[in-house]
Amino acid sequence: MVIYLASWGLTWAFGRDALSRHFADHYASRRNAQGEPVFADVREGTRFAGEGFDFWPDPIPGQSPWACVGRPVAPTPFLVYTDYAYLRGGLDGGAGRAYFLWTPWKLYWLGSESYWSA
Repeated sequence: MVIYLASWGLTWAFGRDALSRHFADHYASRRNAQGEPVFADVREGTRFAGEGFDFWPDPIPGQSPWACVGRPVAPTPFLVYTDYAYLRGGLDGGAGRAYFLWTPWKLYWLGSESYWSA
């Protein structure tokens, strides 16, 4: 029981930060159609509202490109998930929930549920 609680505490303390850094690094810099670097407005700890195609960050950022990451949750040891939404412009965007396995060395993507994508 002590090992379980200690593992959960470590996941809660460090896994959530690792997940936030992962999304910030993933969406912070991309290239547009002309190959020029574009830096997205990445917001962490975002609140989301709605369901399905109406699932959006609240409030929605003003100008694309942007990415919003919800507050990461660690329901069990080594499992971390969060809601996310992004819009790069035009019909390039999506929202969903992503699941990761956290280890002290690396974050492993397990899968995701897509609420909508364009």
